[in-house]
Amino acid sequence: MTDHFRRLEAIPLSWNDLSNDQKNAVEAVSAWLVNAIDAIPARQERHFRPAYPLPLLDHNRRSQLAFIDGDRGTGKSSVLLTLQNMTISAEPDHSYASDLYEDHKFNAFERLDKLRQHVVWLETLDMEPLSRGTNLFAAILARIAKMLDAGLHGLPPIAAALEKPDGLADVLAKLHQLQNDAAIVWDRMDGTGQGGDPQARALWVMQAEKAGLDLHGRLTEVLDGIARHLRFDGVENPLFVLPVDDFDLAPAHCLELLRLIRMITTPRLFFVIAGNTRIAESVLKLRTEGDLLRLVEGKPSDSNEMQERAAEIAANNMRKLVPPGQRAMLKRLRLEEALRIRAEPRGRSLRDRLADIRFEVNQAPTDNPEMSLSQFLLLDEKAVGGASMTAEWLAGTPRQALDYAEMLAKFVRPRTQATTTDKGKSRARNMAKDAPRHIQYRHDDQLLSVLLEDIGRQIKEDWILPYALRQRLTDKLDTSLGISLDFQNQLYVDQSALREELKTSGGATVIISNPYFAGLFITTGRDSAGGQPDTEGKRSGIEIPRQIASAVLFAHDLAVSLWGGYLRHSALTYGTELGPKVTAVWGYGQKKNTPVVWPLPEWWTFRDYERFAHQWRLHAAQCDGRYGLAWVMAILEVVCNEAYEGGNEGLSKTRLQRLLSCMANEKPKRMARRVLRDSVLTAIALMLAPESASGLDVSAFTDETIGFIRAISNQPTLVGRIRRRRAQIWNQANYQGIAITKQEIELCFAISPERAKKDFNDRVRGLTRYAQVEKQAELLRKSIDYNTKFTMLKTLKNQINATHQDDLLNNLETLLLYEDYYKDKQNKFNELCNGIFIPEEDDFIIAGN
Repeated sequence: MTDHFRRLEAIPLSWNDLSNDQKNAVEAVSAWLVNAIDAIPARQERHFRPAYPLPLLDHNRRSQLAFIDGDRGTGKSSVLLTLQNMTISAEPDHSYASDLYEDHKFNAFERLDKLRQHVVWLETLDMEPLSRGTNLFAAILARIAKMLDAGLHGLPPIAAALEKPDGLADVLAKLHQLQNDAAIVWDRMDGTGQGGDPQARALWVMQAEKAGLDLHGRLTEVLDGIARHLRFDGVENPLFVLPVDDFDLAPAHCLELLRLIRMITTPRLFFVIAGNTRIAESVLKLRTEGDLLRLVEGKPSDSNEMQERAAEIAANNMRKLVPPGQRAMLKRLRLEEALRIRAEPRGRSLRDRLADIRFEVNQAPTDNPEMSLSQFLLLDEKAVGGASMTAEWLAGTPRQALDYAEMLAKFVRPRTQATTTDKGKSRARNMAKDAPRHIQYRHDDQLLSVLLEDIGRQIKEDWILPYALRQRLTDKLDTSLGISLDFQNQLYVDQSALREELKTSGGATVIISNPYFAGLFITTGRDSAGGQPDTEGKRSGIEIPRQIASAVLFAHDLAVSLWGGYLRHSALTYGTELGPKVTAVWGYGQKKNTPVVWPLPEWWTFRDYERFAHQWRLHAAQCDGRYGLAWVMAILEVVCNEAYEGGNEGLSKTRLQRLLSCMANEKPKRMARRVLRDSVLTAIALMLAPESASGLDVSAFTDETIGFIRAISNQPTLVGRIRRRRAQIWNQANYQGIAITKQEIELCFAISPERAKKDFNDRVRGLTRYAQVEKQAELLRKSIDYNTKFTMLKTLKNQINATHQDDLLNNLETLLLYEDYYKDKQNKFNELCNGIFIPEEDDFIIAGN
């Protein structure tokens, strides 16, 4: 790679370097060309002329074009050049042959071999540089004339003499007459011509009409004469193919060209056009609207109806001018195809460039803070089988992928022997670690700035999003006034989920919700100014197309991950429900229940949530019902930056304790990592608590050698956080002092047995407000013996049952639900954790507020 990093423009590619869509396009166009060759009439059919002109249409006239259809940068020109390169030589290209056979494209090879024997390529008609008044008919004839001149100059004098000069002279004369008539016909098509004197005008009109008679028949005679009298190297019975490039970059000419092709259609001339039918249809729609407006001559009209009619006419005309069956569609690259793309045949691919760029990540493990862009975007590719959603912005057009590769090349240090050996790599990492911080900042500034600028360009190029919203997004990525992003109150993420009931654990039913769709939305209306939801609690916004959304989320994640504070507000992940959701529902299916959501760490990037979702789903699919273990293991793998490991080994106790020990004993230096570590310790502790119904073996986590409990107990802030969260759940279950389900009573005893007993005694005291049981209630309150309490309650219930006092009876039935839990039971979590996570009175007060 040179130091100039100049992008290589469209070139012919090898078969293996083509994308799947490009391969399909080459195959489709070659098949249409072969069909056109087979359809060239025999000589006696071509030269039959009736004694008088028949007022009939040609009964065998066929469309003579192939349209390579795609947005700008999708590789249309490369398909044209590759097709030319594969068919321009009489001798088969053995490199193409071997690639096609390896790809099992035997029919394609046979077609291309036939094209080599029959196709003569004319000079490409590049539409982009054409001026407004260009005569397209003359341009086509000029290319035919050039091909004829080249054929004549290639003949030696004796051969030229033997080649029936009278026949060639006749062909040349007819061609020159066609070229003269082309100027007149084009003036008629273009709406210009003679003005002024009416008589001169009338003569011009008649001359133009005469010049336009039987154009395709006259052109057929010229091309048949050229085929008959000239010899082309290795080519017989030729089909002349005119490639047209950048069709959509000349809106003023694209319709004229399509209409001209239809007007001069002849069996021996075939057009291969590279362009975008969407642009052509838009131009046709605008022109049709103008024609309709001229019909009403400025009179008031229904603009909606006018647009509908124009759109209808444009769509039907495009179907007529460019048959759908003769369009080869090029779409944007798939991510895997984009990663393989390279600027030069033996150059480094985009995947290689991503691997070359390394930077320090805010929330990465303390002993290994560096990560490559490849790791950042592609996750654990071999195990997970996919990439982060934030990598999808790379799956654009080939031109964009090439630009990314060359853009990233500027940030790569030259590769030498010193940095390609294991020892050299270690030395390079140490040098980077010891480099002054300002140098690292400057590198990060430049990398982020360049990436943001290119993402801004990509947003402007995307036609799906309305222009005004595109402008808002690019303004948010603007680095001209400083590299600092502000998405606050402008963007939000929403996801849909699938709900699946899993199992019953204790008194809870565990339900999992896996997201199947997540979209990025840009706010509209009052939400765009203040970021406030509407009266129904819903936010209003327009969904951003997936590729742009991926680019914006990548910009967010990279800005959050780099040192230096490149985000002006908290991460978009805060306040957004992301990733899978598992809920232990206490009292599932009943009128009143208490959901306990399994906790997740405070990740700052969408990448981390997506990586967790991948690895959780893989573990959950083979965990044999140990969903809690699968959840915790996925968290630890992401936080410790460990690759996914499947099977029983991936969920083994040894591996769990190793990762847990690394997390518990880590001494983070960066605030971001410290916050993440604390949230991980908190989340795992809450997963161990019985209210989560996770089924985890608490003893595997409380082993002294691991240091998990010690790491939390040494931080009173974390202990208080865990207690308050448990107190919130207790308050939710005991909302307004009415725990009416057996499962919720079990939940309260699991969180705080003493407080649950106090709640029971408070309920007993509440019975004193009923005059008929006031004395019995006082005896109950004073009774200490467990068995006596519940024996008295049962007797009292039987007495009240006969009186039909429903309110009192309901209270007695609720109190009897406590019987199974009132007696002290072993709570392994509280016992092994020395009761440090049992909420205290202050915790309940704070949680209640």
